[in-house]
Amino acid sequence: MGWWTAVAAGGGASGWVLGGFITEYAGWRWVFAVNVPIGLVALTTAPLLLPPDQQQTERRRLDLGGALTAVAGLALLVYGLTNAGHRGLDRPSSWLPLLLAALAFTIFVRHESQAPDPLVPPRLLRSRPVAGANLTALAITASTSPAMYLAVLYVQQTLGLPAGRASLLFPSVNLGVIAGSLYGPRFLGRLGARRTLLAGFAGITAGSTMLVALPPEGLPVVQLLGAFAVMGIGLGIASVALTQTGTDAADPAYRGVASGVLNSAAQVGTAVGVALLLPLATAVGLDTMAGYRTGFVGAGAIAVAGAIGSLLVPPVRSLITCSSSGVVTDASKQDGLKGNNHHDNARSSPGAWG
Repeated sequence: MGWWTAVAAGGGASGWVLGGFITEYAGWRWVFAVNVPIGLVALTTAPLLLPPDQQQTERRRLDLGGALTAVAGLALLVYGLTNAGHRGLDRPSSWLPLLLAALAFTIFVRHESQAPDPLVPPRLLRSRPVAGANLTALAITASTSPAMYLAVLYVQQTLGLPAGRASLLFPSVNLGVIAGSLYGPRFLGRLGARRTLLAGFAGITAGSTMLVALPPEGLPVVQLLGAFAVMGIGLGIASVALTQTGTDAADPAYRGVASGVLNSAAQVGTAVGVALLLPLATAVGLDTMAGYRTGFVGAGAIAVAGAIGSLLVPPVRSLITCSSSGVVTDASKQDGLKGNNHHDNARSSPGAWG
């Protein structure tokens, strides 16, 4: 899990630099074109490097209704939050998508409770470790994403650095994520999931606090690199803990689903954090440091809230699992629980945000 998160963060580090130079010398629209050759390489190499799927002993129905309502709800939620951040909640383009998102999620929950083979087993999220992991995933991106967004604006607009030169400062975040991801499993083994998450959020909060003290002029390279690295280390440590907890708490047959829910929570967290903190910072004024400091303080506050949410996670790495029926049981008392389903090892880490 640590290596998975570290590799994803390494890709993010190259994205900072490549995106900065493309923006400066070719224009920001060309940043999106980078995905085309990367996608082609992935499509070409995936069949050669990935093992074939195992034969399924039973066929599962595609929960099309659940998939459509979930996607519609998430899309409307992100769209509404984005509009609310830019235009305020008094516009129909803001509150109407949020209202429709609530309606879509209500239909989704009702449908999943009645579907013979639901996309997301309704009682999965009632598992305390799974709920805690998803709350922390949301809090991580809701705190780090707007903080880094404001840091980009600070470096370019306040310090006046062009995009190419500014991009050289930000890979330190990803280097920190890599370090935190590789040491995260050791923390997890020694401290348990809850304390590891608390340590991760402490790093994110410390990094946000260091950004609050940024000066209005000059080039505080050491301060920026230090804040980014501390925040990245905390992000990497917390990502390993929440991914391990959020997937281990699910029945092996549904670990792929649990991983998908974790990633969805992380994406929603980014939208929520940016929609909340960016308008707040803009209202105070980004022409002075007061606006930036307001945003950084808000990011730290969200990280503290995430630390509180991590108390839902068991203090130690337990063998508690949520079965497909939603009943929370002790995996150590179940015979043959592991290894008989093709979803057994389906995990992915929200640490890819870095």
